[in-house]
Amino acid sequence: MQQSAPQSVSTTPIDNMTPGGDAMPTILLLDDEVRIVDTLRLILRPYYRVLSAINGQDALRLLKDNPVQVIISDQRMPQMTGVEFLRQARAISPASVRILLTGFSDLRAIIDSVNEGEVFRFLNKPWGNAELLAVVKDAMDVARQLAAMPAASLAELARQAGMPEGAKNAVADMDKNAPTIRTTSEPSTPCTQGSVLIKTTNRTLFDQIRRAQPESIDIILAASLDETLAHLSQQRVMVLVAHFESVETAHEEALAFKLLKRDMPALLTIALVHKADANEVISLINQGRVFRLATLPCKATQVGFYIQSALRQSQTHTATPQLLETQRAVAIDAIEERRAPGLFSRIGGICRRWLGGVV
Repeated sequence: MQQSAPQSVSTTPIDNMTPGGDAMPTILLLDDEVRIVDTLRLILRPYYRVLSAINGQDALRLLKDNPVQVIISDQRMPQMTGVEFLRQARAISPASVRILLTGFSDLRAIIDSVNEGEVFRFLNKPWGNAELLAVVKDAMDVARQLAAMPAASLAELARQAGMPEGAKNAVADMDKNAPTIRTTSEPSTPCTQGSVLIKTTNRTLFDQIRRAQPESIDIILAASLDETLAHLSQQRVMVLVAHFESVETAHEEALAFKLLKRDMPALLTIALVHKADANEVISLINQGRVFRLATLPCKATQVGFYIQSALRQSQTHTATPQLLETQRAVAIDAIEERRAPGLFSRIGGICRRWLGGVV
């Protein structure tokens, strides 16, 4: 189909005001296909002010010159991918809520979108209009919460967004002797700032990750989902590193972590996978709000960077509760809920203990 010559940058014309006179919230669209941009604009412009671009550099200029609440970017584009654009956009406007749109099941891009762009949602092409509007509305609700943050918190958010992942914190040398390793069966003293729980049966992997962390961090080993849930019922854990080892148990474990995230948004999860299906990863992003995701084998120092980043994020959440809105997850499918009723009731009990201040 022949397309008309595009304008690289465009905005909705005329009325950008709500009936009450307030400025409409703004969405920035980026897609190299003019047809996609025009379709999205047509759907969104009755409700929002829409800025759009067909290349990353124009989109970044728009972002620098305009307050933008929500960003929707395609992934596969010439010159600059969606992940590259969102990484730069995060540094320019960290309070903008980011959504990645793609028609390809590109697993590497999906993982990078979590680790580098910290996307809020992932949308597949073709999308349903109702789904699109619901995701954007959810993102706008989060953006309003972020806009209410103190200026100092926004400045800290911008500072963290501007730092490369690998340079955020120095980690211990991998050759130094590992400190004492404690399992969930041993007595524990609650850590004031919360602990890091690593679920894995691979003791070598655990030892390597543990050596990459400062001794001051309370790191605990759990060898199964049952041990993980038992520990969560006894002690406040701020970061959960989940090693998905078995295809047979992966579904139940993923569902458990989604449920935990739904009811305990302050819990940040780092997922370690050997092989993954793109749709399963998207589900972990949208329903589990996984904080970082790594494919194994990978360097223990990289997992260490992710843990350090998660601990800093956790501290920021404590200081600025509005940021917990960014952890809002998509509702879990009712069919999934019916598959594991015992898991739901057990996790519900853990969450009630947290909320009741028992832990």
